[in-house]
Amino acid sequence: MAQPPADALALYDRTAERLRAALVGRLPPGVGLPNVVTAYAYWVCLNADRPDVAWDQLLQQYTDDALSYAGAEWESEKNEMTALRRILGRAAGPLVDIGAGWGRLAPLYQAAGLRAVFVEPVTLGIRLMRRSGVGPAICARGEHLPCTPNTFGTALIGWVLHHGADGTDSAGVLNEAARVCAPNATLISVEPLSERFTEPRWLDLLAGAGFAVRDVQQLAEITHHRRGTEVHKLAVCSRRSD
Repeated sequence: MAQPPADALALYDRTAERLRAALVGRLPPGVGLPNVVTAYAYWVCLNADRPDVAWDQLLQQYTDDALSYAGAEWESEKNEMTALRRILGRAAGPLVDIGAGWGRLAPLYQAAGLRAVFVEPVTLGIRLMRRSGVGPAICARGEHLPCTPNTFGTALIGWVLHHGADGTDSAGVLNEAARVCAPNATLISVEPLSERFTEPRWLDLLAGAGFAVRDVQQLAEITHHRRGTEVHKLAVCSRRSD
């Protein structure tokens, strides 16, 4: 097999092309192929530098995962989008998306009329956002936001905090979110909860950073053959002004 491209953006494009060819016509009815390809190609590329597995093996692994779980993940994402549309429709701007990935939620912010700043530590995500016209896209870690205090009316941290076991300082990310949010600003947190990252741990982290949890919604429950059972939940919080 030919060597994958060394450039991260070229590798993403090659991966997306291969995934699209492998998945077309094979996903459950109603599941959006472009969304699945975008997400899974991104995840393959994030793991492409692992020394223990080759790119073509990763590609096959994620193709198999998409065929097994994309339907359930699509339902979770639909529920997430429905909840976010309702919340963002009455949210104050500007908004900061911490851990924005490839800018997945940009259309929601635009539809809600919210000016958004996208923060992402992975260079590939920044390049994908800039290529698609999403921005401003800032390459930075959530633990060290290059933003002035009390700037944002809303912050969103999606699918980030559970990575604490992989080197993310979850408390640090939330403390930075509290610093850059205005008093009484809204924080939206979305996480896959499991034995590794439990709901009490999640809620303790939010409270410890000065956020009062107003509402918690369950989006989906998915059992994965490697990760076990995950319960996807969304929390809406307010930054305490004290």
